[in-house]
Order: sequence, then structure tokens, then C-alpha cells
Amino acid sequence: VKCGVLLIEHNIGLVLTICDHIHVLDSGEVIEVDTSDPAVREHWAKAEAQRGQSLVATFRQGRIPALDVRTDRPWVHALQRFLDHAARRRVA
Repeated sequence: VKCGVLLIEHNIGLVLTICDHIHVLDSGEVIEVDTSDPAVREHWAKAEAQRGQSLVATFRQGRIPALDVRTDRPWVHALQRFLDHAARRRVA
């Protein structure tokens, strides 16, 4: 059964698990992507990993506290620990 869904999401890993065919908005340009091709899926996975590594490096370099929250697993306790830790840093 084919169906269309409007999904607005930045987590490309999640999108790739749900969709066989996607349209990506990149700097105002619409790019159509057939994600059923394993090579395309691999390319997007590598690009996502590189983007994540770059972001982590930028945060570390700037000594900016960061929390990686993933919606594919429980995250409430990790968020609470992060906020508690940030509160302790402000007091110290």
C-alpha cells in the first residue's frame, strides 16, 4: 500500500527507517531522494555522522555543555541529569 506523509524531521536516521522516497529541502532547494538504494542510504548515514562529529567538536572547542537527546530511546532521565549538572555548575 502506498501512502504519502508529510514528515518534518532533522533526524535523517529516523527518516530513513520510515521512508522509501523523500524530498529534502536544502538551502531552499528541493532535492528528491530515492532512499531505497543502499548506496544512497549509506551516503546519508555517513553525512549525518560527519555532521554530528563536527557539531560535537565545535561544542567541545567552545566548552559549551551539550546533551545528545535521541527520541528512539528514553531521554527524560538523561535530560534531568544534564539540567542538574548545569545547575550545579552555575552555583559553583
